Amino acid sequence: MDKDIVALSKAKRFEGKAIGEGAPSATYKLFKNLEGRISTLPTGDLMWLTAHGTAASRIYSALLTRSKDPKAGSHLLMELLDDDSPVELQDGCEVMTSSVSDIGSKFVATGSFMNYEDAKGMKPVYFEQLLTAEQFADHIGGEGGRYLEFMIFRAALKNVKQLKREDLDLLRKKATPAGRLYAASLLEAGGFEPRARALAPLLADKSKVRYMSGCTGIDAKVDEVAQKIKDTGKFINFDVKAVE
Repeated sequence: MDKDIVALSKAKRFEGKAIGEGAPSATYKLFKNLEGRISTLPTGDLMWLTAHGTAASRIYSALLTRSKDPKAGSHLLMELLDDDSPVELQDGCEVMTSSVSDIGSKFVATGSFMNYEDAKGMKPVYFEQLLTAEQFADHIGGEGGRYLEFMIFRAALKNVKQLKREDLDLLRKKATPAGRLYAASLLEAGGFEPRARALAPLLADKSKVRYMSGCTGIDAKVDEVAQKIKDTGKFINFDVKAVE
């Protein structure tokens, strides 16, 4: 096992580049050293870090994996979305308490958190996932828990003010039927467009979408779902105002 991986597995906090009164963070330096030789680092070591590290280490592992293999890293970042383990943050002198899910949500939505960023030119994870979303799910989970599509949407919604308008416009135009509906809701929630305008391009969309609520799934047309949301603000149990 790589010695730096073992050291990072003991990280007690998720730290920015500098802590205290400008002192370099040893943990951040450790992360950057691993990132710098990520091409030669065995994937198994990163998986070990995910399984055996602290709450902070699981976040570091997901970010390192993202830099080595974007698809695998996306998968690990999405696993953080339902992990409410507490984790301490330190950036400068301030120490704060957060959760793995909050940090994961921020990175999934924006591609960055504190001094950590996706590679230049990469789209955030939420964009990648909603572009190909297979179903339009609400907050009520099925037998396996809450649906991943909803968890990704929720991460984007929690950070909607930091989303890029051009990305949402592209999703509304190019994504799957489910992705287009989520994009329209995000455009409204972020204050980019009023509800009627955000949904307008979907009101003549006859594509079919699979809607999931709990263990129940129904097939509907995008224009029918969009019209219902336009008129009432929700579709069956999908209600942006009810998302926590």
